[in-house]
Amino acid sequence: MLNSVIMTGRMVADPELRTTQSDIKVTSFRIAVTRNYKVNDEYPSDFFTVVAWRNTAEFVANHFKKGDGLTVQGRAEVRKYTDKDGNNRETVEIIADSVYFGEKKRDTSEQNTAPVPDDFEPIEDVVIITDGECEVSDEFAERFTEAKLKNRLTVTGILLSTDDDCGKSLLPFCDKIYRLGDMSADEIALEVIGKCENENKC
Repeated sequence: MLNSVIMTGRMVADPELRTTQSDIKVTSFRIAVTRNYKVNDEYPSDFFTVVAWRNTAEFVANHFKKGDGLTVQGRAEVRKYTDKDGNNRETVEIIADSVYFGEKKRDTSEQNTAPVPDDFEPIEDVVIITDGECEVSDEFAERFTEAKLKNRLTVTGILLSTDDDCGKSLLPFCDKIYRLGDMSADEIALEVIGKCENENKC
């Protein structure tokens, strides 16, 4: 059975690191994830509780605060508990296996960046080609994400495998992902290069 969750959102509050009686580090936090469609001219958000353990918990507590963007990769679990009135309850939590840096909350007082035009279309700055077997370390994830945001890079991923689990460690870094099998190699090349207006003109 497949139970895999990947979501990108923002911290609702500062995470707090706790230690269990077994001396295991844990933190739980809420993230707001914006939907990709409008309701009454606004993009609604859903709120999720995320639980991180051990090194991941320490990483989150040390590097994230309220308003920061992040990507969470993990699984969904149902936790049963009894409320203060003695009623049996259930809640769904996201158990984080990995957490990656996202976009920092913008400071509206900063005036050192020009606004992005509405018709702006970024070029492909970085293309990552993988068979999905690579594992991304937390150190690489931090350095890569900081470089991407600092230099405003657009990152495209090309997966050479048709395995549904392939490329999980790649997903948080990419703005677009192409999978060989869903498209031919030629079609992917034309999409990434971006020089063909249609099938008859390149």
